[in-house]
Amino acid sequence: MKKAMLLLALVLTSGFGFAQKGQQTVGLLMGVNRLTYFEFYDNEFRDGPFTESEFSPLAGVYYDYNISNRLGINLATRFLVSKTEYDCSECRFIDAPAFPLKSITKLSYLEIPVNLALNLNKKETASWKSYVLFGYTHSRLIQAKRTDLSTGKEEKLDISADFRTNHYLNAGYEVRHTIKDKYELAFNPYFQFDFLGAPTRNFLGLQVKIGKSWNR
Repeated sequence: MKKAMLLLALVLTSGFGFAQKGQQTVGLLMGVNRLTYFEFYDNEFRDGPFTESEFSPLAGVYYDYNISNRLGINLATRFLVSKTEYDCSECRFIDAPAFPLKSITKLSYLEIPVNLALNLNKKETASWKSYVLFGYTHSRLIQAKRTDLSTGKEEKLDISADFRTNHYLNAGYEVRHTIKDKYELAFNPYFQFDFLGAPTRNFLGLQVKIGKSWNR
């Protein structure tokens, strides 16, 4: 991990060395993540009483900076919400009063993706530009709530610190369109791979970004 961060720092510092000016963009983003399982994953959990929502909405703010004509950096802070439904109304428990048989658990995450962006266009003045993105996302669970569907009672859950943080590798493709040299519209499909947690829980995502641009 330390070697990867050192490599990232060297790339960034080298980029600043040959770039005096660069375009910057600050704006809003919104999108959705789709939970993706690999085929070798054991289906026992998914076929049991737990049903995790495949789609999770997200929203946040972002900052893009073009270090050079070819290399840029993308930072964002975004909030993501996922839901898991638990239905064990037909399960044969002797006594489980503390755990509702039908419930919905809502998990709220704060995520900070950091990506390098490689510009694929040679023409600097092109209004449409394509980028390949790769980087890292730090994801932190900030709130967990469970709602008993039988009574409507809502309670906060105390999640262990060991299960609050996830680390993802990012890879994606982004198309940016410059509008009147002041605004930018971008579409960003991407893939997130959980490289330190469960390797079967990964995400396909799509973000739409709109922001205001200026030159340094």
